[in-house]
Amino acid sequence: MNVRTDLAFEACQWYMESAQAQEIEGVSFAEEEIEGIALKRVVVTSDKAADLLQKRKGNYITVHADNVEYLSDYEVVAKIIAHEVKSLISLKEDDSVFVVGLGNRNITADALGPKVVSGLVISRHLKEQMPSLSNDLNRVSAISPGVLGITGIETGEIVQGICEKLSPTHVIAIDSLAASNLNRIANTIQISDTGIVPGSGVGNHRRALTKETLGVPVLAIGVPTVVGISVIAKQSMEYLAENTAVKTREDEKNEILSDFLQPYDQMVVTPKNIDLIVSKVAKIIASGLNLALHPKLTLEQMENFL
Repeated sequence: MNVRTDLAFEACQWYMESAQAQEIEGVSFAEEEIEGIALKRVVVTSDKAADLLQKRKGNYITVHADNVEYLSDYEVVAKIIAHEVKSLISLKEDDSVFVVGLGNRNITADALGPKVVSGLVISRHLKEQMPSLSNDLNRVSAISPGVLGITGIETGEIVQGICEKLSPTHVIAIDSLAASNLNRIANTIQISDTGIVPGSGVGNHRRALTKETLGVPVLAIGVPTVVGISVIAKQSMEYLAENTAVKTREDEKNEILSDFLQPYDQMVVTPKNIDLIVSKVAKIIASGLNLALHPKLTLEQMENFL
């Protein structure tokens, strides 16, 4: 049964369960909790581990908060995101950050990237045109390039062309992800310094946005907004096994599910209130990025630039 996930710690869990292993050589784990928000850190250090997990070598940080769409004190999560972003990129005074909001703004579950970009404090033009009035701002530019089906141009080609013209020192890519657990939908934010492959969570592999392809470090931030139908089936079977007298061997269960789901393997599911969820999570991520990229300003002061 094919279960897709973009989350590194889920990939680790999946591998350890299938291999019946307690650890993965070349992977380190750490967990902590800050003001009720759970953080998980995965560091992939070897090529072998990267191949096993299908994740690039580097740092993966997940910030998990239950019921994000109803979270009243979003600033707590935003500040955690800002801290983690700053831990992965060290900005100097003359650095320039280029933010890419990946996804299709016309499909709600895929609109996270464009929505985050719309909440950012964009300042590259201010630094060039009004330097005396923008001393507290760092140089930030952004784009929502759309998707191949709308533009006819690979997102990677657009981003690469802009990078060649603007010569940013850092790229930050925002995208919607896929998870292998229903509890991760919109509750988990993953930050990594490994770059990103747009559309990989739903099987639409595009040109990677990485340091190798763009020539500068690429930070990726994503939130699961969809799960595959196989995830729902798998978790339903596990729930039944735990709460009923019916017991099915693991290999039999996987065979039954694979046969039944094979015609629907490409189907993905998203919550009915995904519009509320994406808007709230986008605001949290945008606020966190604003704090990280413009550390001299408070969130209240940033409202003047939005």
